[in-house]
Order: sequence, then C-alpha cells, then structure tokens
Amino acid sequence: MKNLVKFAFVALLSSVWSAGFGFAGEMPMASPESVGLSSERLAQVGDAIDAEIAAGSIAGGVLLVARHGKVAYVDAFGLQDKANGTAMDTESLFRLFSMTKPIVSVAVLMLNEQGRLLLNDPVEKYLPEFADATVAEGKLSDAVAANRPVTVQDLLRHTSGLTYGVFGDSPVKAKYREADTLSWQQTNAEMVTKIAAIPLAYQPGTVWDYGQSTDVLAHVVEVVTGQTIDTFLQDNILGPLGMNDTGYVVAASELSRVAEQLPNPDTGAPNPLRDLSVKPNWLPGGQGLVSTASDYWRFSQMLLNRGELDGVRILSPTTVDYMTSDHLGAGIEKRAANMWWVGDGYGFGLGVAVRLDDGITAWNGAKGDYYWMGYAGTNFLVSPKRDLVMVFMAQQIPQALRNRDVLFSLIPQTIVDAETVGTVTN
Repeated sequence: MKNLVKFAFVALLSSVWSAGFGFAGEMPMASPESVGLSSERLAQVGDAIDAEIAAGSIAGGVLLVARHGKVAYVDAFGLQDKANGTAMDTESLFRLFSMTKPIVSVAVLMLNEQGRLLLNDPVEKYLPEFADATVAEGKLSDAVAANRPVTVQDLLRHTSGLTYGVFGDSPVKAKYREADTLSWQQTNAEMVTKIAAIPLAYQPGTVWDYGQSTDVLAHVVEVVTGQTIDTFLQDNILGPLGMNDTGYVVAASELSRVAEQLPNPDTGAPNPLRDLSVKPNWLPGGQGLVSTASDYWRFSQMLLNRGELDGVRILSPTTVDYMTSDHLGAGIEKRAANMWWVGDGYGFGLGVAVRLDDGITAWNGAKGDYYWMGYAGTNFLVSPKRDLVMVFMAQQIPQALRNRDVLFSLIPQTIVDAETVGTVTN
C-alpha cells in the first residue's frame, strides 16, 4: 500500500508537468506505463529498498528511473540523517565519491574534441613529474624503467599503473598510504608530485587497476586550461547542463539537505565523512563532488542522448560512443583481484564500466549498458538498448556493490514492453 501511494503521487506530478504546468528546468515527467514500465514492478524495487533500510544496510536513499528521456519514477526512502531523524527527500544531497570520475572523464574528452590534448599524449607532456617513470610489481628495490610512458588514455581507462593505497596491499600501495595521497589538505599539484615519486604498480597499458588515475586527470585539465578543475566543470559541464546542486562544496544554507551515514553505535553521531561546508585544498577528479539524483540524471541523460541535453551539446555522438566502448580488449590483463569493482561480463571504457554481453553478468541487463558507482553507496546505470537511465543515491560505506547488485538486478524487470532501441541518433 505504501508504494501504491508513492506511485499515485508520482503519477499526479507526471500528469501536471506533462500538461505544461511545470517550471523551467524541471525534469520531464511521464507515467511509468506511458514509457513501457510497470508501476507494479517498480513498486517491487521500492520494496527491496525498504528491505535494505529495515536490515540496517542504509539509512535511506533516492531512486530515479527514466525512459525515453522522461522521468517515470523518482522517490525518497527512509532517512537522510538517522541520527537527527531527518526524512530523506528527493532533492537530498549526496557525496558522489567515484561517480565524480565519469564527469571529469567527460571534461578530458571535451579537451580532446577541441584538440587541446590527444589521448595518446604522454602524461609527462603536461605533468613532467611523470617522466622517467619506474615500475615495481614486487619489491620497490626491484623497480625497473617503464616500457613506455603513461598516456592520457591509460589514465581514462585505469591502465596507467597507478593504484589506490586503500584497496589491497603491496609495497606500492603501502607507499601511497605513507605519502597520504588521499589527503584533503594537499593540492592537486602536490598530489601529483607525491604519486609520480612512487613506482607504478604495473607496466603502462598492461593491467586494469582501479586507482587514482582520474585524480591525476583533474590536474591535467587544470594545466591544459589554466582553470581549477571545479571552475572548468562549472563553466563547461555543470552549468550548461543545469546541474545547479553539484559541486565540491555545499553552501551553509543547503547543509540541511546533506545525507549522512548511519549513526556510530558508540557515539550516536553519523560515521563521519568529509565536511562539505569547507572547500578542500584538494579537488580530486576521482571523488569529491556532491550532487542530487536529479542533477546526476541530467548528466546521465546527456550521455544516453549521445552528448546533448535540452539543446546543449557537451560531446559529439561519436565521442560518447567511443567513451562507452570497451577499451581493454584481450591485450590488457583483467585480474580478478582488480575487476571485482566492474563485474563479470564487463569491460571498461573511458570512465565507465561497459557490458560486453546480454548474459554472463549476475544481474539483468543488455550488451552496451554502462555504469559506475561511488564507494559510499551511489550508483548510476545507462542502457542505450533499453533507452533507460537509473540513478540511485544512498550514503553508506561500503554499500555501493550491494546497491548495484540489488538495483541492477531489479530495474530491467520493470520494463514490460517488447521495445528496444538501437543507437540513439541526434
């Protein structure tokens, strides 16, 4: 009954906005059935989210599902801040963590389209610190010279040899931790100096390893443009797309909208995450942005539209097709220890994981689907074949994988028409 009420409310909003009474900048709304989705089956997804909340996995969340360019479902579940008893709202703010990466990857591809950088450019062309890189797959004392320079494409597809110090352990990862390469006190330039002084974990272009590659890309953008990464994103992506609630810092007047983790049982306060009221020294490309489900839908829909939204073109259709193609192929090693972030049956494009087949993967979907997620529970999915976008926002470490598995399994079963689409053309 609870979910039936939710759908009645969404249907009412859909009918009002569809009738032309919406405000400028509102999401285009539609009833689920009008875009080939089932209200009853969407209710099952809502039940699953409620079950996750009841199990204590997350405090709450926001789910948005759009098809054929129209939002057919958007709702808030549970609590935005359980410690304070604040209800979740559809416009609550969430720390995106790694869902920052696709946005910064688009920024790099924009510069590529303008001829201001090439994807096969050595990173050292822009960041001389990376000249004469060494590689240590075992002991640091056994480091050898890199076989070739790290390229911009390597950074985009995580084949750079850069890593994270926080996932797994190795002598190189220990060096990342020792250098504190995730410090919010450092600047982007200081981070690059730290990372470039550490040997690569693998020879460039040989192994997919999720790491701080996109953090380095943010500084590449800064060097190429002369702008800080936050300014470039605002001027070229966030502002043009109307993503008015997305950025690295939250105004004091909007802090009441920020979602928090579940309370610590010892203190009763939310397990802490970065203070969003203060702009950090470090503006990484791999994390750091804050956004809403509706803002991230605008970015995702732009990608599904192959680079355009509401008359604003961010990328060419060919570039989006290229970005969302597999860039690993058979020649790059996909070690099981590294690929758990991506999933069986997936490759990796330029900032997003890319589904290679309709089957194989343990959740429903279609060849050509692409997605990414954030460590604190955020997820997005774009399905070109089904002309569908899903955004799920929650704020709990480390729920991203669980949220992905639940939502990606259930969202495709809400499609009840037989229609699939080919490549969307503009």
